[in-house]
Parts: sequence; structure tokens; C-alpha cells
Amino acid sequence: STALYGPLSANGGGAVITSASPFADGSAYVVFSGAFDPDPAVWTNPIMIVSSAGTGARSLGSGADYAGDPQQAAAFVVVPADPSAQPAGAQDAVDISIEHRVAGGATTTVVTATQLAKDLSLPSGTPLSFSITPDPTGKDLAVEVQDPVTADDDGTLVLDRTGALVYRSHDTQRGPTWWSPSGSAMLFSTEEGADIWTVGGALQHVTMPSDVNWLNFCVWSPDEKQIACGGYPPGGGKMTAWVLVNRKTLVAKEFPVSGVPLLWVK
Repeated sequence: STALYGPLSANGGGAVITSASPFADGSAYVVFSGAFDPDPAVWTNPIMIVSSAGTGARSLGSGADYAGDPQQAAAFVVVPADPSAQPAGAQDAVDISIEHRVAGGATTTVVTATQLAKDLSLPSGTPLSFSITPDPTGKDLAVEVQDPVTADDDGTLVLDRTGALVYRSHDTQRGPTWWSPSGSAMLFSTEEGADIWTVGGALQHVTMPSDVNWLNFCVWSPDEKQIACGGYPPGGGKMTAWVLVNRKTLVAKEFPVSGVPLLWVK
């Protein structure tokens, strides 16, 4: 099966259509979502699974976030709490659980915020929000946990498909996560640039170009020797460069901008 990367968006007439973390499984299904009203206190996205031929659309309900399941026509879905439980000042509702939903099949709860707080050694009842990314094999699930009020990262956990804790990252300051094709490592975008974590092992810092300190839209090469990303300057702003990370040397080099990376061609 082929992993399809690259968030897509189209904003017009009050509609926002996104493809946040799509994967194609062996049956060539792709998960899409669309949010059509940004005003509600809880912004949930309708989630659909559609075949690559454009037929057989099936609904998976809605959620605050989702990630396609590489193993089957299904998705991992973040289910938000009731708006009344939202902490003062929070931009998004507290996310209370992650569900696994199979198109035309069962829905099961993978993990709750209570269990994740316990895994992170946080006090019971701590407000949390989640960002989820399955590894390309679908064996494990990376869960980035944040404080919904401050947006500070509380840590990244690796869970198995049942929600059991497998590994915890070495540090809490994490940003977007990109798995290697084999599921053996992750690249994290951080406030200082990027780190590569061999899951369950060493954390290695990437030496960044002087005018780039934030990466997004990252894609690993099939041989896992390089990672192509969009590079952003200190203080935010528009993408200013392509960045190519060398896995062996841990050095990132920049190239002129000509779009964002979507996939590697063998």
C-alpha cells in the first residue's frame, strides 16, 4: 500500500476541505474530511472513506482530528469533550478519547485522556488535547499530547493498536511528527528545528540552516536516508526554502522554494 502525504486545503464560500493525514490501504481507499462551519465551540470534521475510483463513499461520523488506518478502510478519530468541559481560554475543546472506526463495522475506544494523563505521569483530570499519527505499517500510533489552554506539548507517546503504552519520547517539546516508512523512527519538528527519534532509543538533534528553525510537510525517502521538508524562518511567516535532512550526518541543507514536498518517486 502507498502512504499519501501533504495536507491539502481549499477555502471558499465559507467551506474548508482538508485531507489532513490520508492513507491508502490495500483496497485503495483514502480517508478525507471536511469542516464546513468554523464557528461552533467544538469544531468537528465529517470523515468519509472514498475509494480511489471515487465510488463507495462511507461515513465514519465526525471528530476533532483523525488519521487514516494503513491496515484497513478505517480511521483513528479524536472525539472531543462536551463544550461545557472546555477550560477557560482554550481554543479547542478538550479531547477526551481516541476511537478506531471501521467503515461499515465496529467502533472501539483505543485510549482515553485519563489513561494518557496516567502514561505521562500527569494529575488525573488534567485537560488534554491530542494529535495522532499512525506509523506507515499501522502497527503503532504516535500521540502528541498538548495542554489545550497553553498549547504546550506534554509529550509524545507511542501506543499499540489497543492503546497500550509502548514508548514515550525523551522530551516534551515536540511539534508535528513524521514516521519513517518502516515505522522505526520519527522526525519531530521542534522550536529549535528538528530531532530524529529512533523509537525506543536515541534522540538525535538535526543541525539546521541558520535562517530556518521550523519544518512542515516532511516526507521520508523510501530508503530512509533523507527527509524532504518545507522550511520556515524564525518567528514564523511563509515557507522560505526546501530543506533536505541527511539521516546519517544529521545536517539539513536548504534549496530554493518551489512548492512543498508531497511524495518520493523511487
